[in-house]
Amino acid sequence: MAQTHDYPTRGDFAAYEAAKHAWRTQHPDATHHEYTAAMRALADLHGV
Repeated sequence: MAQTHDYPTRGDFAAYEAAKHAWRTQHPDATHHEYTAAMRALADLHGV
């Protein structure tokens, strides 16, 4: 699959994207603050 965006080269960005999608699926009613905090935590976890 061709990449169409310039993604960061450090960490596991594909795993971060998958985790982000899974989190959104599991928390459809999350507030913007909850989403932002979770995405920061996932980014730290995956090193992106």
